[in-house]
This record gives sequence, structure tokens and C-alpha cells, in this order.
Amino acid sequence: MAYLIVRKFLLFLLFLIVALSILWILAGRQIAGFVDRFQIKTIVLEPVRQVRYEGTGDGGVIIIGSQRLGLAPLNPHVGSTKDNQLALAHEGKVFALGTVTPSTSDTLEADASENSAIFRQKQSYLPWPTFGQLPIPQLNRHKYFEYLCTARNGQRLQMLWSVDAAQNRTSLIRIEISDATR
Repeated sequence: MAYLIVRKFLLFLLFLIVALSILWILAGRQIAGFVDRFQIKTIVLEPVRQVRYEGTGDGGVIIIGSQRLGLAPLNPHVGSTKDNQLALAHEGKVFALGTVTPSTSDTLEADASENSAIFRQKQSYLPWPTFGQLPIPQLNRHKYFEYLCTARNGQRLQMLWSVDAAQNRTSLIRIEISDATR
């Protein structure tokens, strides 16, 4: 009798393992994306001294260190203010990235060292399998770039990009500008 109970339990356990494995192969990317909403692992953290902008005001590219980060699809407005500040505007809020410095190219450059700014490279905690040309599955993770900046007046900016490594491009997925009072 005990043998039958153990046998049923082991068969159930085997079925559960096979079902979860199939689920992970078919929906692992979506599951990892859902978990990323709550927690993402930081793999590189760098202070930011300079921010550059290439574009015509709406959209364009922000360059932080060696990373070229596209502003699409959110396309915030970027330009210089009357106080000679490189500023980003989104949903009625404006954040000054830093004082515009002279540039020899067609970019706007700002000294970001007057703010407390950091740039993070992040990735998912959960990998998912993909099958390429080899029969051996490879484990992939979602990758992200995050720019965090706190101005002297206490105002904060957070920008988050998802990275499509296959196409070598970024998509801006979040912009949060908080007032100094929050």
C-alpha cells in the first residue's frame, strides 16, 4: 500500500517537473519580464560626469559614457533653457541635466557633475532558454540601462531603457521626474 502511494507521488512529481519545464521553455521570456517589474539585478554602476544629446528637440539620442541611448518611443523634449542648462521635459515636468558646455560637434553637452548622477547596467534575475542553430539551449536575460540623477534642489530623474541585443538598439520605457518636495 505504501509502495503505491510513493509511486503515485513520484509520478505526480515527474509530471509536475515536465509541465514546468515546458512552461519555462515556452513562456520563460514573459515570466522573466513580469518578475523584472519588481526586481532587476545591477551588474555595473558608474558615476556620470557628462551627458550629451543629439537630436532636434523631440526624440533623438542621449549619450552617457560610451552608451548611445535612443529616446523613442517616449520621445521627451530635450533642449537648452534660458539659464544655459540642458533640460529634459516630459509630461509637463522639466529636469535640468546640467550646464551646457561648449561643443565642437552638433551635440549639446552638459556638465552633469553638478548633480548626483549614476548610470547602471542591469539584467533580469531569471534567465530563459532559447534554441539557436545549435541543439544546445542558451540562457538569455533581459538587459536594461538606467540613468538616475538628483539635482541640488532635491528634484529627481529616473530613466530606464530596455536593450534589444539582437538589433543593438535601446527603447526608453520609463521616465520619472519627481519634484523636490517628494
